Amino acid sequence: MASVIGLISNAISEILQSRDTRIDDLPFTSPSSLILVLVSYMYFVKIGGPSYMSKREPYALQKTIIVYNIIQIVLNAALFLYAMYAWWNYKPHFNFACDPIDRGTGVFAIKEARAVYYYYCLKLLDLCDTVFFVLKKKTGQVSFLHVYHHFIVLVFTYKAVGWSPGGHFMILGVINSFVHVIMYTYYLFSVFKPQLQRNVAIKRSVTTIQMIQFLLLMFCFGRPLLNPDCPLPKMFLFEVVAQNVFLFCLFANFYYRNYCVNQRVLNKAKIQLIPLVIQFQSLVSRRPSQSTLPRRMASVIGLISNKFSEIVQNRDTRLDHLPFTSPSSLVLVLVSYVYFVKRYGPSYMGKREPFALQTTIIIYNLIQIVLNSAYVLHTVHYWWTHKPYFNFACQPIDWGSNVLAITEAKTVYYFHCLKLLDLCDTVFFVLKKNARQISFLHVYHHVAVLTLSYRCLAWSPGGQFIIIGTVNSFVHAIMYTYYLFSVFEPQLKENVTIKRGVTTIQMIQFLILITYFVGPLCNPDCPLFKPYVLELILQNVFLLYLFGNFYYRTYCVKKVQKCK
Repeated sequence: MASVIGLISNAISEILQSRDTRIDDLPFTSPSSLILVLVSYMYFVKIGGPSYMSKREPYALQKTIIVYNIIQIVLNAALFLYAMYAWWNYKPHFNFACDPIDRGTGVFAIKEARAVYYYYCLKLLDLCDTVFFVLKKKTGQVSFLHVYHHFIVLVFTYKAVGWSPGGHFMILGVINSFVHVIMYTYYLFSVFKPQLQRNVAIKRSVTTIQMIQFLLLMFCFGRPLLNPDCPLPKMFLFEVVAQNVFLFCLFANFYYRNYCVNQRVLNKAKIQLIPLVIQFQSLVSRRPSQSTLPRRMASVIGLISNKFSEIVQNRDTRLDHLPFTSPSSLVLVLVSYVYFVKRYGPSYMGKREPFALQTTIIIYNLIQIVLNSAYVLHTVHYWWTHKPYFNFACQPIDWGSNVLAITEAKTVYYFHCLKLLDLCDTVFFVLKKNARQISFLHVYHHVAVLTLSYRCLAWSPGGQFIIIGTVNSFVHAIMYTYYLFSVFEPQLKENVTIKRGVTTIQMIQFLILITYFVGPLCNPDCPLFKPYVLELILQNVFLLYLFGNFYYRTYCVKKVQKCK
């Protein structure tokens, strides 16, 4: 235990010693100041503020908020213009694909470091948003999304100040400051014109701009992440990309719940889109030569077709003699699955009684337990016997035709077959008319995992990617064991502790896979196809978010409501 604590202490000391100290003379640059601010913020938001305001009337802060919004607009606009001016005068050839950090003491190097610091100060100022919500007793605004967004952005900006002050990371502050100018301008006008606070079109546009911001940042930081020659710290780049994916999911969920669920809002949105469509059509009709449009469309379609052909031709064909290995089979299965789940199945069962499938489900669960357990044992035996020195940090794919290479490819194929079998879960739900179980999470999970397993089979059959099937099959063996016992003991279905445990195991699975594939992604010497590794990580991040959201709504919110 002492040795573990010593290792952690040494690691923390090394990290702190590697911190950039060129602007340590400025306030709020020490790690202790960040910890103090974050602890104070969380205490005020969750305990101190609500307790202080419990027996008080909401504060009238209209004038304060007007001044605050003006300050935010001016400071964010000034930072944006400052960065533009610095790039124009000192760095006109800024490399947006990968711009290294200048850690020297030159004029521009210090200007870049100070620009990142000014952005960090703006994020400190942003915490006042939550303070005002608490003092005005607008507890509905102090959501998980709001608090998490402020908390995590502040942490990341401090990491930029301490370890990556400048270079490519300047883009983060520039884009975010521009978006904040728009946001606080809207907030300022809504103080003078309260009806703007109820204008769904404007609110939706502001949220859309924030989501576009996250997409831009994913793209801007995804490029250097996938570039092995880029000297920027890969781990920090990955954290920025993953965090923007998660924030995009949170904002998209907020957008869906607030602007899409309500049909009346959707109808308004359609009405408001009509003038935009008319304007777009008029712009198209004004083109000088309409004959060029079909040619351009044909060239675009040709490029897409050629690219698609190249991707299909690069597919591994060693197992093409086995069923369900062609791309057309995957498309056919996915289309049939979605059609059955969404259209044919509910229509067929519309006036029928639910099927009694108890015996079928018992057999199905037994088959799943046996096959998933056999798969885990098969991979472990393979590693133990044939690859005792399997490189879990970066194991290349063997594309040969020897026994071991074909065994690895067939192992990935077996996992793909297991994912095809998993689709029966949804079929049984439809036939039993358990519509509540057929959620977006359920259908998306099956479609996404089946697609990823096929991509693995066709383009990455073996090597590092075998671990996906091993971890997933181990989790599924546990899951289907629970499902089997719950058939014989129906009270297990109501046991919240066991259900919560099963969901937790699934979430741990995603965390393991995310952590496991970060290593080869950030290793420039690893020959694995980086875009696929990144896609795999992002997919697991999204699934972790979906399952985390399900866990929170099912086991946290309901528990609080039950206690009330």
